[in-house]
Amino acid sequence: SIAVLPFVSMSSDPENEYFSDGITEELLNALTKIEGIQVTARPSSFAFKQKNIDIREIGNQLGVKTVLEGSVRKAGNKVRITAQLINVADGYHIWSETFNRQLEDIFELQDEISLRIANKLRKNLAKRPDKERLVTPATTNIDAYNLYLKALHYQNKWNFKDSETAIDLLKKAITMDSEFALAYAQLAMIYGFLGASRKIPPSIAYPKAKEFAFTANNIDPTLPESHLAFANYNFWMEFNWKVALHHINEAIKLNPSLTDAYMFKGIFLTVFNRIKEAKVCIQLALQLDPLSIPSRLIYSHILYWMGKSEESEQQLDDILDLAPECFDAYQVKAMLALERNQYDKVQEYMGKIKKEPNIDIEYTWALGMLKIKQNNLDKGKQYLYELLEISKDPDQAVHFQIGSLFGMMGEMDKMAFHFNKSIDNKESDIIFIDRYKIHHPFREDPRYKAVLKRLNLPIELS
Repeated sequence: SIAVLPFVSMSSDPENEYFSDGITEELLNALTKIEGIQVTARPSSFAFKQKNIDIREIGNQLGVKTVLEGSVRKAGNKVRITAQLINVADGYHIWSETFNRQLEDIFELQDEISLRIANKLRKNLAKRPDKERLVTPATTNIDAYNLYLKALHYQNKWNFKDSETAIDLLKKAITMDSEFALAYAQLAMIYGFLGASRKIPPSIAYPKAKEFAFTANNIDPTLPESHLAFANYNFWMEFNWKVALHHINEAIKLNPSLTDAYMFKGIFLTVFNRIKEAKVCIQLALQLDPLSIPSRLIYSHILYWMGKSEESEQQLDDILDLAPECFDAYQVKAMLALERNQYDKVQEYMGKIKKEPNIDIEYTWALGMLKIKQNNLDKGKQYLYELLEISKDPDQAVHFQIGSLFGMMGEMDKMAFHFNKSIDNKESDIIFIDRYKIHHPFREDPRYKAVLKRLNLPIELS
Protein backbone atom coordinates (compact mmCIF):
# COMPACT_ATOMS: atom_id res chain seq x y z
CA SER A 1 0.00 0.00 0.00
CA ILE A 2 1.26 3.46 -0.89
CA ALA A 3 0.26 7.11 -0.64
CA VAL A 4 1.68 9.68 -3.06
CA LEU A 5 2.02 12.99 -1.25
CA PRO A 6 1.85 16.26 -3.21
CA PHE A 7 5.24 16.95 -4.73
CA VAL A 8 6.64 20.30 -3.64
CA SER A 9 7.00 22.94 -6.34
CA MET A 10 10.57 24.29 -6.32
CA SER A 11 9.99 26.61 -9.28
CA SER A 12 10.58 30.34 -8.84
CA ASP A 13 7.18 31.08 -10.37
CA PRO A 14 4.37 30.21 -7.89
CA GLU A 15 2.07 29.74 -10.87
CA ASN A 16 3.89 26.46 -11.55
CA GLU A 17 2.32 24.84 -8.49
CA TYR A 18 -0.32 23.36 -10.80
CA PHE A 19 2.44 21.46 -12.59
CA SER A 20 3.84 19.76 -9.48
CA ASP A 21 0.29 18.88 -8.36
CA GLY A 22 -0.42 17.46 -11.80
CA ILE A 23 2.75 15.36 -11.85
CA THR A 24 1.80 13.98 -8.43
CA GLU A 25 -1.65 13.03 -9.68
CA GLU A 26 -0.30 11.41 -12.84
CA LEU A 27 2.16 9.29 -10.84
CA LEU A 28 -0.65 8.31 -8.49
CA ASN A 29 -2.83 7.28 -11.44
CA ALA A 30 0.01 5.25 -12.96
CA LEU A 31 0.56 3.30 -9.74
CA THR A 32 -3.13 2.36 -9.55
CA LYS A 33 -2.56 0.23 -12.67
CA ILE A 34 -0.30 -2.17 -10.78
CA GLU A 35 -2.11 -5.26 -9.58
CA GLY A 36 -1.51 -6.00 -5.92
CA ILE A 37 -0.71 -2.42 -4.88
CA GLN A 38 -3.31 -0.30 -3.10
CA VAL A 39 -2.89 3.42 -3.78
CA THR A 40 -4.50 6.09 -1.62
CA ALA A 41 -6.69 8.40 -3.70
CA ARG A 42 -5.87 12.02 -4.42
CA PRO A 43 -8.13 13.84 -1.91
CA SER A 44 -6.70 11.98 1.09
CA SER A 45 -3.09 12.34 -0.09
CA PHE A 46 -3.53 16.04 -0.86
CA ALA A 47 -5.04 16.66 2.59
CA PHE A 48 -1.43 16.77 3.83
CA LYS A 49 -0.27 19.39 1.34
CA GLN A 50 1.97 22.06 2.95
CA LYS A 51 1.57 20.42 6.36
CA ASN A 52 4.64 19.52 8.39
CA ILE A 53 3.50 16.13 9.69
CA ASP A 54 5.73 13.15 10.39
CA ILE A 55 5.61 10.53 7.62
CA ARG A 56 4.80 7.82 10.17
CA GLU A 57 1.74 9.75 11.34
CA ILE A 58 0.60 10.30 7.74
CA GLY A 59 1.04 6.59 7.03
CA ASN A 60 -1.03 5.67 10.06
CA GLN A 61 -3.84 8.07 9.13
CA LEU A 62 -3.97 6.76 5.57
CA GLY A 63 -3.41 3.11 6.47
CA VAL A 64 -0.41 2.63 4.13
CA LYS A 65 3.00 1.02 4.52
CA THR A 66 4.93 3.26 2.13
CA VAL A 67 4.84 6.92 1.13
CA LEU A 68 6.19 8.60 -2.00
CA GLU A 69 7.16 12.25 -1.74
CA GLY A 70 9.31 14.56 -3.80
CA SER A 71 9.74 17.88 -5.53
CA VAL A 72 9.41 19.36 -9.00
CA ARG A 73 11.40 22.21 -10.50
CA LYS A 74 10.21 23.52 -13.86
CA ALA A 75 12.20 26.17 -15.71
CA GLY A 76 11.44 26.94 -19.32
CA ASN A 77 11.56 23.68 -21.24
CA LYS A 78 13.41 21.76 -18.54
CA VAL A 79 12.09 19.85 -15.57
CA ARG A 80 13.82 18.25 -12.56
CA ILE A 81 11.93 15.75 -10.43
CA THR A 82 13.26 14.33 -7.19
CA ALA A 83 11.37 11.36 -5.77
CA GLN A 84 11.85 9.35 -2.61
CA LEU A 85 10.06 6.26 -1.35
CA ILE A 86 9.80 5.99 2.43
CA ASN A 87 8.95 3.09 4.71
CA VAL A 88 6.26 4.25 7.16
CA ALA A 89 7.23 1.81 9.91
CA ASP A 90 10.64 3.37 10.57
CA GLY A 91 10.72 6.52 8.42
CA TYR A 92 13.72 5.28 6.40
CA HIS A 93 14.20 5.79 2.67
CA ILE A 94 13.69 2.72 0.50
CA TRP A 95 14.77 4.54 -2.66
CA SER A 96 15.42 8.06 -3.91
CA GLU A 97 16.51 9.52 -7.21
CA THR A 98 16.68 12.79 -9.17
CA PHE A 99 15.59 12.99 -12.81
CA ASN A 100 16.49 15.80 -15.26
CA ARG A 101 14.55 15.90 -18.52
CA GLN A 102 13.13 18.08 -21.27
CA LEU A 103 9.45 18.95 -20.83
CA GLU A 104 8.58 17.08 -24.04
CA ASP A 105 9.71 13.87 -22.31
CA ILE A 106 7.33 14.30 -19.35
CA PHE A 107 5.23 11.19 -20.12
CA GLU A 108 8.33 9.00 -20.47
CA LEU A 109 9.63 10.44 -17.21
CA GLN A 110 6.36 9.70 -15.39
CA ASP A 111 6.49 6.17 -16.75
CA GLU A 112 10.11 5.72 -15.69
CA ILE A 113 9.49 6.92 -12.13
CA SER A 114 6.33 4.81 -11.80
CA LEU A 115 8.16 1.70 -12.97
CA ARG A 116 11.07 2.31 -10.58
CA ILE A 117 8.64 2.60 -7.67
CA ALA A 118 6.64 -0.38 -8.89
CA ASN A 119 9.74 -2.54 -9.07
CA LYS A 120 10.59 -1.64 -5.48
CA LEU A 121 7.10 -2.54 -4.28
CA ARG A 122 6.20 -5.39 -6.59
CA LYS A 123 8.78 -7.92 -5.38
CA ASN A 124 6.23 -9.61 -3.16
CA LEU A 125 3.06 -8.27 -4.74
CA ALA A 126 2.69 -7.43 -8.37
CA LYS A 127 2.14 -9.79 -11.29
CA ARG A 128 2.77 -7.42 -14.20
CA PRO A 129 5.99 -7.72 -16.22
CA ASP A 130 8.69 -5.27 -15.19
CA LYS A 131 8.79 -3.40 -18.50
CA GLU A 132 5.06 -2.98 -19.06
CA ARG A 133 4.18 0.63 -19.76
CA LEU A 134 2.13 2.29 -17.00
CA VAL A 135 1.74 5.78 -18.46
CA THR A 136 -0.07 6.19 -21.77
CA PRO A 137 0.18 9.77 -23.02
CA ALA A 138 -3.22 11.41 -22.80
CA THR A 139 -2.20 13.81 -25.58
CA THR A 140 0.80 14.34 -27.84
CA ASN A 141 0.50 18.11 -27.46
CA ILE A 142 2.54 19.24 -24.45
CA ASP A 143 0.84 22.67 -24.37
CA ALA A 144 -2.59 21.03 -24.24
CA TYR A 145 -1.32 18.80 -21.44
CA ASN A 146 -0.08 21.83 -19.50
CA LEU A 147 -3.53 23.42 -19.78
CA TYR A 148 -5.11 20.16 -18.61
CA LEU A 149 -2.90 20.11 -15.50
CA LYS A 150 -3.85 23.73 -14.76
CA ALA A 151 -7.53 22.83 -15.18
CA LEU A 152 -7.20 19.96 -12.68
CA HIS A 153 -5.66 22.37 -10.19
CA TYR A 154 -8.77 24.57 -10.35
CA GLN A 155 -11.33 21.79 -10.75
CA ASN A 156 -10.20 20.11 -7.54
CA LYS A 157 -11.35 23.15 -5.54
CA TRP A 158 -14.97 22.29 -6.46
CA ASN A 159 -16.52 25.74 -6.43
CA PHE A 160 -18.24 27.78 -9.12
CA LYS A 161 -15.53 30.36 -9.86
CA ASP A 162 -12.69 27.84 -10.10
CA SER A 163 -14.86 25.43 -12.09
CA GLU A 164 -15.40 28.17 -14.67
CA THR A 165 -11.63 28.68 -14.89
CA ALA A 166 -11.12 24.93 -15.34
CA ILE A 167 -13.71 24.88 -18.15
CA ASP A 168 -11.93 27.69 -20.01
CA LEU A 169 -8.58 25.91 -19.72
CA LEU A 170 -9.97 22.57 -20.87
CA LYS A 171 -11.71 24.17 -23.84
CA LYS A 172 -8.38 25.73 -24.87
CA ALA A 173 -6.74 22.31 -24.48
CA ILE A 174 -9.19 20.61 -26.86
CA THR A 175 -8.69 23.32 -29.47
CA MET A 176 -5.02 22.29 -29.45
CA ASP A 177 -5.83 18.55 -29.55
CA SER A 178 -9.32 17.63 -30.70
CA GLU A 179 -8.68 13.97 -29.74
CA PHE A 180 -7.86 14.72 -26.07
CA ALA A 181 -10.44 12.33 -24.56
CA LEU A 182 -9.47 12.95 -20.93
CA ALA A 183 -10.09 16.69 -21.33
CA TYR A 184 -13.56 16.04 -22.78
CA ALA A 185 -14.34 13.65 -19.89
CA GLN A 186 -13.31 16.28 -17.34
CA LEU A 187 -15.48 18.88 -19.07
CA ALA A 188 -18.45 16.53 -18.89
CA MET A 189 -17.89 15.90 -15.17
CA ILE A 190 -17.58 19.60 -14.36
CA TYR A 191 -20.75 20.54 -16.23
CA GLY A 192 -22.58 17.67 -14.55
CA PHE A 193 -21.42 18.90 -11.14
CA LEU A 194 -22.43 22.50 -11.89
CA GLY A 195 -25.89 21.44 -13.07
CA ALA A 196 -26.61 18.97 -10.24
CA SER A 197 -25.52 21.49 -7.61
CA ARG A 198 -27.53 24.36 -9.18
CA LYS A 199 -24.38 26.40 -9.74
CA ILE A 200 -25.66 26.96 -13.28
CA PRO A 201 -29.13 26.06 -14.65
CA PRO A 202 -29.47 22.37 -15.52
CA SER A 203 -30.98 23.40 -18.86
CA ILE A 204 -27.59 24.91 -19.75
CA ALA A 205 -25.24 22.51 -17.95
CA TYR A 206 -26.70 19.14 -18.89
CA PRO A 207 -26.66 19.43 -22.71
CA LYS A 208 -22.98 20.40 -22.49
CA ALA A 209 -22.25 17.50 -20.14
CA LYS A 210 -23.97 15.17 -22.62
CA GLU A 211 -22.00 16.53 -25.58
CA PHE A 212 -18.62 16.17 -23.88
CA ALA A 213 -19.40 12.75 -22.39
CA PHE A 214 -20.35 11.38 -25.82
CA THR A 215 -17.24 12.87 -27.40
CA ALA A 216 -14.92 11.43 -24.72
CA ASN A 217 -16.48 7.98 -25.05
CA ASN A 218 -16.33 8.03 -28.84
CA ILE A 219 -12.65 9.02 -28.85
CA ASP A 220 -11.51 6.49 -26.26
CA PRO A 221 -13.98 3.88 -25.00
CA THR A 222 -11.15 2.30 -22.95
CA LEU A 223 -10.70 5.39 -20.78
CA PRO A 224 -12.25 4.83 -17.31
CA GLU A 225 -13.00 8.54 -16.93
CA SER A 226 -14.97 8.48 -20.21
CA HIS A 227 -17.22 5.76 -18.83
CA LEU A 228 -17.65 7.63 -15.56
CA ALA A 229 -18.61 10.80 -17.43
CA PHE A 230 -21.12 8.82 -19.49
CA ALA A 231 -22.51 7.19 -16.34
CA ASN A 232 -22.94 10.62 -14.73
CA TYR A 233 -24.83 11.91 -17.74
CA ASN A 234 -27.18 8.92 -17.84
CA PHE A 235 -27.77 8.97 -14.08
CA TRP A 236 -28.27 12.65 -13.29
CA MET A 237 -29.68 13.87 -16.58
CA GLU A 238 -31.47 11.00 -18.31
CA PHE A 239 -32.52 8.80 -15.34
CA ASN A 240 -31.34 5.94 -17.56
CA TRP A 241 -30.41 3.60 -14.73
CA LYS A 242 -29.27 0.47 -16.57
CA VAL A 243 -26.98 2.36 -18.95
CA ALA A 244 -25.53 4.35 -16.05
CA LEU A 245 -24.79 1.19 -14.07
CA HIS A 246 -23.17 -0.45 -17.10
CA HIS A 247 -20.73 2.43 -17.47
CA ILE A 248 -19.98 2.59 -13.73
CA ASN A 249 -19.06 -1.10 -13.84
CA GLU A 250 -16.97 -0.57 -16.98
CA ALA A 251 -15.04 2.22 -15.26
CA ILE A 252 -14.31 -0.07 -12.29
CA LYS A 253 -13.32 -2.91 -14.60
CA LEU A 254 -10.85 -0.66 -16.45
CA ASN A 255 -9.46 0.85 -13.24
CA PRO A 256 -10.23 -1.11 -10.04
CA SER A 257 -8.65 1.70 -7.99
CA LEU A 258 -10.92 4.46 -9.33
CA THR A 259 -12.35 5.79 -6.07
CA ASP A 260 -14.96 8.02 -7.71
CA ALA A 261 -16.45 4.98 -9.44
CA TYR A 262 -17.01 3.12 -6.15
CA MET A 263 -18.43 6.28 -4.58
CA PHE A 264 -20.76 6.80 -7.54
CA LYS A 265 -21.88 3.16 -7.44
CA GLY A 266 -22.67 3.60 -3.74
CA ILE A 267 -24.85 6.61 -4.55
CA PHE A 268 -26.49 4.70 -7.39
CA LEU A 269 -27.39 1.69 -5.23
CA THR A 270 -28.98 3.85 -2.52
CA VAL A 271 -31.53 5.12 -5.06
CA PHE A 272 -32.77 1.54 -5.45
CA ASN A 273 -32.76 0.87 -1.70
CA ARG A 274 -29.88 -1.60 -2.02
CA ILE A 275 -28.38 -0.07 1.09
CA LYS A 276 -26.16 -2.93 2.25
CA GLU A 277 -24.51 -3.19 -1.17
CA ALA A 278 -24.13 0.59 -1.24
CA LYS A 279 -22.40 0.45 2.14
CA VAL A 280 -19.84 -2.04 0.78
CA CYS A 281 -19.09 0.26 -2.19
CA ILE A 282 -18.58 3.29 0.03
CA GLN A 283 -16.37 1.29 2.40
CA LEU A 284 -14.22 0.35 -0.61
CA ALA A 285 -14.08 4.02 -1.61
CA LEU A 286 -13.04 4.97 1.93
CA GLN A 287 -10.40 2.26 1.97
CA LEU A 288 -8.83 3.91 -1.09
CA ASP A 289 -9.55 7.46 0.09
CA PRO A 290 -9.95 7.46 3.90
CA LEU A 291 -10.19 11.25 4.29
CA SER A 292 -12.70 11.79 1.45
CA ILE A 293 -15.41 14.18 2.59
CA PRO A 294 -17.91 13.19 -0.17
CA SER A 295 -17.53 9.47 0.63
CA ARG A 296 -17.95 10.13 4.34
CA LEU A 297 -21.07 12.19 3.64
CA ILE A 298 -22.59 9.37 1.59
CA TYR A 299 -21.62 6.91 4.32
CA SER A 300 -23.44 9.05 6.90
CA HIS A 301 -26.55 8.96 4.68
CA ILE A 302 -26.32 5.18 4.37
CA LEU A 303 -26.02 4.72 8.13
CA TYR A 304 -29.07 6.96 8.58
CA TRP A 305 -31.09 4.95 6.05
CA MET A 306 -30.05 1.76 7.86
CA GLY A 307 -31.58 3.17 11.04
CA LYS A 308 -28.20 3.88 12.64
CA SER A 309 -28.77 7.57 13.29
CA GLU A 310 -26.24 7.84 16.14
CA GLU A 311 -23.48 6.34 14.00
CA SER A 312 -24.55 8.64 11.16
CA GLU A 313 -24.26 11.69 13.39
CA GLN A 314 -20.82 10.57 14.58
CA GLN A 315 -19.68 10.43 10.95
CA LEU A 316 -21.01 13.95 10.41
CA ASP A 317 -19.18 15.23 13.49
CA ASP A 318 -15.97 13.60 12.21
CA ILE A 319 -16.48 15.34 8.85
CA LEU A 320 -16.91 18.71 10.56
CA ASP A 321 -13.71 18.10 12.52
CA LEU A 322 -11.89 17.61 9.22
CA ALA A 323 -13.77 20.34 7.32
CA PRO A 324 -15.59 22.83 9.59
CA GLU A 325 -17.03 24.61 6.53
CA CYS A 326 -18.70 21.48 5.14
CA PHE A 327 -22.21 22.88 4.83
CA ASP A 328 -23.58 19.60 3.45
CA ALA A 329 -22.84 17.97 6.81
CA TYR A 330 -24.96 20.58 8.59
CA GLN A 331 -27.79 19.92 6.14
CA VAL A 332 -27.75 16.21 6.98
CA LYS A 333 -27.59 17.00 10.71
CA ALA A 334 -30.63 19.23 10.23
CA MET A 335 -32.55 16.35 8.57
CA LEU A 336 -31.61 14.04 11.47
CA ALA A 337 -32.79 16.64 13.97
CA LEU A 338 -36.05 17.07 12.04
CA GLU A 339 -36.72 13.33 12.24
CA ARG A 340 -36.17 13.50 16.02
CA ASN A 341 -38.41 16.56 16.39
CA GLN A 342 -35.40 18.52 17.71
CA TYR A 343 -36.67 21.76 16.23
CA ASP A 344 -34.16 24.10 17.89
CA LYS A 345 -31.31 22.09 16.42
CA VAL A 346 -32.83 22.24 12.93
CA GLN A 347 -32.85 26.03 13.18
CA GLU A 348 -29.29 26.03 14.57
CA TYR A 349 -27.82 23.83 11.83
CA MET A 350 -29.60 25.59 8.98
CA GLY A 351 -28.48 28.92 10.39
CA LYS A 352 -24.87 27.84 9.91
CA ILE A 353 -25.32 27.47 6.16
CA LYS A 354 -27.62 30.41 5.43
CA LYS A 355 -24.86 32.57 3.98
CA GLU A 356 -23.55 29.85 1.66
CA PRO A 357 -24.12 30.76 -2.04
CA ASN A 358 -26.96 28.88 -3.80
CA ILE A 359 -28.31 27.61 -0.48
CA ASP A 360 -31.54 29.66 -0.39
CA ILE A 361 -33.68 26.82 -1.76
CA GLU A 362 -32.46 24.22 0.75
CA TYR A 363 -32.66 26.74 3.58
CA THR A 364 -36.24 27.74 2.79
CA TRP A 365 -37.27 24.10 2.24
CA ALA A 366 -35.83 23.02 5.61
CA LEU A 367 -37.61 25.80 7.47
CA GLY A 368 -40.85 24.99 5.65
CA MET A 369 -40.59 21.33 6.72
CA LEU A 370 -39.80 22.45 10.27
CA LYS A 371 -42.89 24.66 10.56
CA ILE A 372 -45.20 22.04 9.03
CA LYS A 373 -43.94 19.41 11.48
CA GLN A 374 -44.61 21.91 14.29
CA ASN A 375 -48.19 22.24 12.93
CA ASN A 376 -47.51 25.91 12.20
CA LEU A 377 -49.12 25.69 8.75
CA ASP A 378 -49.40 29.43 8.20
CA LYS A 379 -45.64 29.83 8.59
CA GLY A 380 -45.03 26.69 6.54
CA LYS A 381 -47.13 28.15 3.73
CA GLN A 382 -45.08 31.34 3.88
CA TYR A 383 -41.89 29.38 3.10
CA LEU A 384 -43.77 27.41 0.42
CA TYR A 385 -44.83 30.64 -1.27
CA GLU A 386 -41.21 31.82 -1.24
CA LEU A 387 -40.25 28.68 -3.16
CA LEU A 388 -43.16 29.16 -5.57
CA GLU A 389 -41.89 32.68 -6.23
CA ILE A 390 -38.41 31.30 -6.99
CA SER A 391 -39.98 28.76 -9.38
CA LYS A 392 -41.15 31.58 -11.66
CA ASP A 393 -37.58 31.65 -12.93
CA PRO A 394 -37.51 28.66 -15.34
CA ASP A 395 -33.79 28.18 -14.71
CA GLN A 396 -34.31 27.49 -10.98
CA ALA A 397 -34.48 23.81 -9.95
CA VAL A 398 -36.98 24.00 -7.10
CA HIS A 399 -40.06 21.93 -7.96
CA PHE A 400 -38.88 18.94 -5.92
CA GLN A 401 -38.85 21.02 -2.73
CA ILE A 402 -42.25 22.55 -3.56
CA GLY A 403 -43.78 19.11 -4.16
CA SER A 404 -42.32 17.87 -0.89
CA LEU A 405 -43.92 20.66 1.15
CA PHE A 406 -47.29 20.27 -0.61
CA GLY A 407 -47.19 16.55 0.23
CA MET A 408 -46.45 17.23 3.89
CA MET A 409 -49.46 19.57 3.94
CA GLY A 410 -51.71 16.87 2.46
CA GLU A 411 -52.21 18.56 -0.93
CA MET A 412 -51.43 15.47 -2.97
CA ASP A 413 -52.50 16.71 -6.41
CA LYS A 414 -50.15 19.70 -6.10
CA MET A 415 -47.45 17.40 -4.72
CA ALA A 416 -47.71 15.19 -7.81
CA PHE A 417 -47.80 18.18 -10.17
CA HIS A 418 -44.54 19.63 -8.85
CA PHE A 419 -42.77 16.27 -8.56
CA ASN A 420 -43.61 15.70 -12.23
CA LYS A 421 -42.35 19.19 -13.08
CA SER A 422 -39.14 18.24 -11.27
CA ILE A 423 -38.79 15.19 -13.53
CA ASP A 424 -39.54 17.30 -16.62
CA ASN A 425 -36.82 19.79 -15.60
CA LYS A 426 -34.25 17.05 -14.85
CA GLU A 427 -33.79 18.21 -11.26
CA SER A 428 -31.21 15.99 -9.58
CA ASP A 429 -32.98 16.01 -6.19
CA ILE A 430 -35.95 14.04 -7.54
CA ILE A 431 -33.75 10.95 -7.97
CA PHE A 432 -33.64 10.55 -4.18
CA ILE A 433 -37.35 11.15 -3.65
CA ASP A 434 -38.01 7.88 -1.81
CA ARG A 435 -34.92 8.10 0.40
CA TYR A 436 -36.44 11.00 2.36
CA LYS A 437 -38.37 9.61 5.32
CA ILE A 438 -40.69 12.64 5.23
CA HIS A 439 -42.09 11.18 1.99
CA HIS A 440 -42.73 7.67 3.32
CA PRO A 441 -46.29 8.53 4.52
CA PHE A 442 -47.14 9.11 0.83
CA ARG A 443 -46.03 5.65 -0.33
CA GLU A 444 -49.53 4.23 -0.62
CA ASP A 445 -50.90 7.27 -2.43
CA PRO A 446 -51.48 6.41 -6.13
CA ARG A 447 -50.17 9.82 -7.22
CA TYR A 448 -46.86 9.24 -5.41
CA LYS A 449 -46.64 5.73 -6.86
CA ALA A 450 -47.18 7.19 -10.33
CA VAL A 451 -44.22 9.54 -9.82
CA LEU A 452 -41.98 6.61 -8.80
CA LYS A 453 -43.19 4.63 -11.80
CA ARG A 454 -42.37 7.50 -14.14
CA LEU A 455 -38.83 7.51 -12.70
CA ASN A 456 -38.66 3.71 -13.10
CA LEU A 457 -38.27 3.36 -9.34
CA PRO A 458 -38.03 0.70 -8.11
CA ILE A 459 -36.52 -1.32 -10.95
CA GLU A 460 -34.78 -4.67 -11.11
CA LEU A 461 -31.07 -4.25 -11.87
CA SER A 462 -28.58 -6.98 -12.70
